[in-house]
Amino acid sequence: MRKFILFSTIFLLFLGFLSANVLVQLKYNTVPDGNVLYLKDIASVYSNYESLKEKVENILISKGKLPDKIEKKTVYKKLINYGINNFNVTGPNQVLILKERAKTNNLYLKKKIENYVKEQFPYAITYKITYQKIPEIKNKDGVIKIVRYGKGFSNSFLLKIYKIKNGKILSQDFAQVFVKIWAKVPVAKSFIPRGKIINLSDIKWEIREINYSNHKFVKDPNELIGKKAKYSINPNNVITKNLLMNKVIVKRGDIVKIILNYKYIKVVSLGKAITGGELGKNVRVLNIKSKKILMGKVIGDDIVEVSVL
Repeated sequence: MRKFILFSTIFLLFLGFLSANVLVQLKYNTVPDGNVLYLKDIASVYSNYESLKEKVENILISKGKLPDKIEKKTVYKKLINYGINNFNVTGPNQVLILKERAKTNNLYLKKKIENYVKEQFPYAITYKITYQKIPEIKNKDGVIKIVRYGKGFSNSFLLKIYKIKNGKILSQDFAQVFVKIWAKVPVAKSFIPRGKIINLSDIKWEIREINYSNHKFVKDPNELIGKKAKYSINPNNVITKNLLMNKVIVKRGDIVKIILNYKYIKVVSLGKAITGGELGKNVRVLNIKSKKILMGKVIGDDIVEVSVL
């Protein structure tokens, strides 16, 4: 019986090719990917002309709120409206649209993506995810792994979705999402002039949307207090790391303490700073006693550490 059905199907396809430039074989059902249906989603299209086949496959069948089924006569009308006259449509009289299954599969993947975003931005107070493209996950068998494409912070996320079972990749696809994130950030209470040392009275904490331009925001007050304003900061502007610099604690010409480290030996002497610098930066100093110029790191107010390998 199965052989007879297979033979009949092949025979019908053959007759279709003989009598039409395009043969459309309708499916019995389909699971939609989003709220748009093209002919290729509900049927297999055959043609000797590749460009014609591609045109027919991309005929829009339905958009927005999808129906529960697509009638064969609807497909006829669409083909005629798109200027396709020499065609043959075979298969069932209607294609069932399994919307509930698509909804369940999409909710499963959306939950995975939501958890991924939470892991990437643990400091977020709240967030909003807009799904621009989400692939169909046909079943929940296996493990879903999500990897982001691209580096740095951007509101647009291109995610690669892997489905893995027993250490083997069963499938891979892409999801495109747009993410908005809100977090508690420091904001200037009033105008902060360039060069001012920032203290608690200069700032207030507010929940703001974090985007590409201010993603280097300060999460901890210790990253902010005692720093110098690298540029002038206007009232109510978010204070980000790129607006700050460490306070200069060694100035050119200062008399500094030089701590010379050599293996287990530590020697302390006086020197004169040839260049100035902030905490953690390298400066050049003149050893007053030996008259040698040394390169060392600023580790405190007028203190320079020199390490000899």
